[in-house]
Amino acid sequence: MKKISISLIFLLIIILAINITKFNGTKEANKSENSEELVKNEVQWKRLTKDIPQIAYHDNLSLLEKIQMNYENPKDGHSSKYEDKFSLKDHFYTGNPTIFEGVILNLEPMSEMVETKATILVKKVWHGDQSVKNKRIYTVFRSGITKAKYAFSSIEGEYLNKKFDPDQKVLMVRKDIPVPKIGSVIIGSFKSFKMTSEAYDSTRQSIYGNKYGIKFDQFYLLKNPRTNLWVKDKKRFVLNNPEFKKLKDNIEFKNLYALTDYWNE
Repeated sequence: MKKISISLIFLLIIILAINITKFNGTKEANKSENSEELVKNEVQWKRLTKDIPQIAYHDNLSLLEKIQMNYENPKDGHSSKYEDKFSLKDHFYTGNPTIFEGVILNLEPMSEMVETKATILVKKVWHGDQSVKNKRIYTVFRSGITKAKYAFSSIEGEYLNKKFDPDQKVLMVRKDIPVPKIGSVIIGSFKSFKMTSEAYDSTRQSIYGNKYGIKFDQFYLLKNPRTNLWVKDKKRFVLNNPEFKKLKDNIEFKNLYALTDYWNE
């Protein structure tokens, strides 16, 4: 009986060791696969953006005006001025029910929309739906590679910029909402596309879904990316908006800075 027990224990140890080896092997394979994908996508993005003239949005606005612009108040969901009290951790979690940490796997231009499609691998769910962990989601940045005719036309369709040929490729950038590089680790507050007013825009839905292959159950929009988006710089998360470096220790954003420290604990 004792010999049988020892043999059984020994057998279980062997089985456990084999499973651990398989698990580690799968993790390494996935890591390697992601690394290869990142390198491939980064090369592609650099090729697409090479030698394209860059044009910055809102360069005439002050730093504080840029931060306040189109800020969505978590209290009522309507645009208003930034209120630092909503960056207190408890308020932030209440007003932002979906907070993900993930890796930017790919960036793709959406020329007609003057947007960039980002594929993100969710590594951690700080708050919200845990089912998306280790899955891919999509979001968009409201800037990117486009043609001049899409960037500089009025609502009526009149082309307003005589500096560029309408079909000239340009890279529209927002200095206060820079698009993180491929491979960047980010933390952001998101909202499901299905829960936004844009989900009822049939034209936008058609372009997103049919032309750019976005699956709406995996599609999230960034919420207040001027203030609610962080990117890992070496070992620490910092606000993605570089304008904050010029406003360091500004009392108006003390809770936002404290929230940044919280992500790094």
